[in-house]
Amino acid sequence: MRTPLVETKVMNRAKVNVLKDALELHRQIERVKQEVEEKLPHQVNSIQDLWPDEPKVSSLLAGFFRQRINGNYQVLKSFIKYCFDNSFPYQIQKPIIEAEIEVKDLKRIDILVYEKDRYAIVFENKIWDAVEQPNQLANYIDSMHEPKFGFTDEQIYIVYLPSTNEHRPTKTSWKKSYQQSFADRYKSISFREGLLEWLESEDLQNIDDECFAHSRFLFVDYLKKVFNLSVTDS
Repeated sequence: MRTPLVETKVMNRAKVNVLKDALELHRQIERVKQEVEEKLPHQVNSIQDLWPDEPKVSSLLAGFFRQRINGNYQVLKSFIKYCFDNSFPYQIQKPIIEAEIEVKDLKRIDILVYEKDRYAIVFENKIWDAVEQPNQLANYIDSMHEPKFGFTDEQIYIVYLPSTNEHRPTKTSWKKSYQQSFADRYKSISFREGLLEWLESEDLQNIDDECFAHSRFLFVDYLKKVFNLSVTDS
């Protein structure tokens, strides 16, 4: 018959064995995880490494719009269709696409896409939610009225690009009359909910151009990392 002392020693020995088994299991799991990680490709995104400011992101996006595939501005037309309606892209023939363009009173428009006497699309990039300037959007509209451009209100469109759908331009950016008259020619397309959706759309995935496909994947991967979204094949 076991004495209390013997029973205590047996129980302690059993506890030690359970602990050893648990530690060994943990070591095996860690080895498997390490082996799996070593087999995975190293996740590098050169855009993320550069951590671009708003002007650089604007240049990247303008570069997408400048893409001519089979002589056609498919990427730009796709985005305009995403923002407005199916008829607008047919107006696009030989667009001038500029990033960080200086206009009236030394102000800069993040991206401007236009064709003389036809249309002007003003893009305001707020990916990092920079503070709005007084009458910022209104001033851009006014600059499009200047003789250098000569557009009427009906020819001017505004695309606002905030980080998320939670951000919108306030009255600080608008003149009251403009906010009302541009209701049909203004769109807010956030990077997280809108631009990413467009970049992953079937419209762009069907573009048969290897260089564009790689660039698109890189930009999608970058934006998903910025907004802590799951990264899947796109």
